[in-house]
Amino acid sequence: MAVIWGLAALFIMSFIGSTTSQSYKIGAMYGANTNMDNHYKELFVDATTYINRDPEFMNGNRETLNVYNYRPIAGTNWSLPNAPQALRAACTFASSVDMHGLIVPSDVCPGCSGHTGRIVGNAFAPVIALDQASGSKAYKMLPTDSDLLELWVSVINHYKWQDFIFIHDGDSAYSMAWILLEMENQNKWHVVPYQIYDEADYAEMAKDLKKRRTQNYLLFLHEEERLPGFVNWMLDSGMFGDKYHWIFGNLEPPISRQFLDDKLRIHTSFLTRFKMKIVEGVESKVLTRNPIPTRNWPFRERTAYDSMLFFAKAMTVYREENGRYPEAVPKCGDDLSSQLGTVMQKVSYEGLSGEVAFNSDGDRVNYTINIFFGKDKHNIRQAGVWTQNIDHYERKYGEKWPKNTGRLHMTPFRQSDPSYIKILSIEEPPLLMLRDHDYTRARRQSSDELGLDRYYGIIPELLVYIQYIFEHDMGMEFKYKIELIAEGYYGKRNPNTGDWDGMVKELQDSDADLAAGAFTVTQAREEVIDFTKDFYKGNIKTLIKHPNWVRDFPFNFAFAHDWDTWLVNLFAFGITILVFWALMRFHPLEYRKQSEIGQATREQSTEFTLRNVAWMLTGVVFLRGHKLSPASIAGRILLAAWFFFSLVMVFTYMLNLTDFIAIDKDILTINDPVDLLNEPLLKIGMVRHGPTHDYYSMSSKASDQQLMSIMGVLDRDPFVERMRDGALRVRNDNGHYALVSEELLLTYYTQSGPWCDLYIVGDPVKKMKYAFATPSGSPLRDQITYAINKLKQNGTIKELVEKKWFGDQKCEEESLWESESVLSINANDLEGIYYVLAIGLVLSAIIFFIDVLCYWVFGSCSSAGDPRPSNPRGDGFTMTLNPRDKPRDERDYGKPPEEKSPNLWI
Repeated sequence: MAVIWGLAALFIMSFIGSTTSQSYKIGAMYGANTNMDNHYKELFVDATTYINRDPEFMNGNRETLNVYNYRPIAGTNWSLPNAPQALRAACTFASSVDMHGLIVPSDVCPGCSGHTGRIVGNAFAPVIALDQASGSKAYKMLPTDSDLLELWVSVINHYKWQDFIFIHDGDSAYSMAWILLEMENQNKWHVVPYQIYDEADYAEMAKDLKKRRTQNYLLFLHEEERLPGFVNWMLDSGMFGDKYHWIFGNLEPPISRQFLDDKLRIHTSFLTRFKMKIVEGVESKVLTRNPIPTRNWPFRERTAYDSMLFFAKAMTVYREENGRYPEAVPKCGDDLSSQLGTVMQKVSYEGLSGEVAFNSDGDRVNYTINIFFGKDKHNIRQAGVWTQNIDHYERKYGEKWPKNTGRLHMTPFRQSDPSYIKILSIEEPPLLMLRDHDYTRARRQSSDELGLDRYYGIIPELLVYIQYIFEHDMGMEFKYKIELIAEGYYGKRNPNTGDWDGMVKELQDSDADLAAGAFTVTQAREEVIDFTKDFYKGNIKTLIKHPNWVRDFPFNFAFAHDWDTWLVNLFAFGITILVFWALMRFHPLEYRKQSEIGQATREQSTEFTLRNVAWMLTGVVFLRGHKLSPASIAGRILLAAWFFFSLVMVFTYMLNLTDFIAIDKDILTINDPVDLLNEPLLKIGMVRHGPTHDYYSMSSKASDQQLMSIMGVLDRDPFVERMRDGALRVRNDNGHYALVSEELLLTYYTQSGPWCDLYIVGDPVKKMKYAFATPSGSPLRDQITYAINKLKQNGTIKELVEKKWFGDQKCEEESLWESESVLSINANDLEGIYYVLAIGLVLSAIIFFIDVLCYWVFGSCSSAGDPRPSNPRGDGFTMTLNPRDKPRDERDYGKPPEEKSPNLWI
């Protein structure tokens, strides 16, 4: 009997339990996008099925969760135009069902400026909003505007952006744009808000953005559904090109691994993306009929699925605490409160959108965002972490949060190698040198790496200062390694294929993080890689042989007249001598004929011999007069004509003489390397594939292209492989070779000995910029620019450039006399004149000894002006031993001369 009564009691209890099983109702509203293809309805159905099957949620399957789907009153209008209509629709829907909670997406009311959740959340409770819903009582599945802005600003300041464009679609993003504008002065950057509208305007937008030449973009679209189409459009329009850096402000942007592999694999933008940190294993527990993996769901779909599970979790906790479910909320109201509200602030749930938890204001808390960045094949690397609650993060993960980093912790940027920043450079004094190398001898070809202390120069010292700013100012590690590559291997573009080589190729393929050295900024390079702020602006100048050390043809003064001019002048001189001598000998009015009739002395008659005429005309050339002038009119006319002829020839010679004596000084007056084309005897050269060669070969200016083309005409091989080879060729070619390069690199060779025989010429017409180069869009571009600006402001870079890297050089300090004597005519220029004087001295001495010898041996020489008196007997000559015994001169000076001796007529 007892058994029967027990079975009856058990039956009654089970019947009572079955009749008291409870269910609760959650309402779900839909808008223009969320209603499409009933996709979100299926998500809620899948979530409800999962909840109803889980005994932990449904109290041993004795309870059920029911979803009530909203339908617009008009039947087809899913987009409500304004806030009052949206509020009326939500309240009507809530009062018709007696719901325990409501899920509201923002597209219910596109005209509500993205605040649908805030409008409904202030009228009904509890509401889970799938938009920001800032400042409302709703529970927000998305981070608040303030948290999202802090994330953006922290990342932007980490990258040290100085200017960027904020692309948005209005609604809630519009207020964010204003906040960013208000933060400009505080963060020392410049932002340009740019609102997009319809897809029809995308083409004009692309043109406008490209004209602005801004490389940094922050993108945030309130309507998440527009992101896939917008991203595809950016890719097709070239806005995902090499030179851009994009930060996607939306969480979980539609950039899947397949999208990255298929479309963003080669030569694309640098991307920064945000993804919620999800506990491992959550995705495997999800029940869904959606064939797409949950990791590829849009973020709002994940939040929609999680919102239903969060309601179920909150209801379960409430039931466990109170033994029942909360009562349904029958209608909207200003002072409305939900019994479920206090429990929802206690619940924390690991979902598809990360940890789901709320504070007392309904703001989402305790979540963590992983930050990914990179480009091309390196585009899925995690760059850092941003956490909403540092204390919660440390308790949850058992990790100590780094100090002095705020809520953002970014790992040091590494792309080509995970352990250090790979910096490419080229051994180029004084930019980078090796300590164990003598730069007065042949350059080494080794490129092995033995540590940073092995290098010295401007670049190594500059990197030390940059490292200090990174670690002490920006709070980031800057561990780097310098790798040397072949000299002159900066990078050039193949004109046939368009492919690059050298440093540019390494950066373009992201196989290096940074390039440092004499790396010039050119427009062609800027199309494929990025440059930081230049740390040095140099001039392109020309290295020549010092004019005072050039050894020209010693008799170059003769080149003032051409050879035919000299030949004609010599012929004219000979003819004039003969004509003038004949005229003076045979003209009846001249001294010779006049002496025959006693009208002239014998000395006058012998004044115009052939030898004396030649010497007289030579004296006229040098503007020297003669003691007698011709007596006849004909002689005077001839002498005047010769004087005029000599005057013209002398002055034309003297006017032209300076150009030939100081021919080596002409090059000192050039302003531009193109002016070297006016020097016909000078060959022009450059270092092959060096910075200057790259600059001119890539230049589009006609004058620069002319210089490159004529260089090959003047010299079959105008290029040298190394700077040292070029300096050596300048030194050995005796002023006939000029090396065009950067002044900073040429200075070393002019300052070092042993002879100080090299000189730099040219005005600062061509400017070249040296800058660090990075892969396109790399965050190092703006970070190093920030460091360089600080080092320029405090004068550090100027000190490095002016530092004496080679010690006290022999030729570094010129005296005033040495610097001013460059344009002076020196002994080298007058070498031939000295030879002429020396020849005259030697020849005069030789003739002097001949005359003396002839005089004592023969008593007469042809070099004498007048013959020595001879013995009247004709028997040789007599020498007077006693001065008092003078021989008697029996000659008659009135008698006409006897033409016995040739000296009497020549």
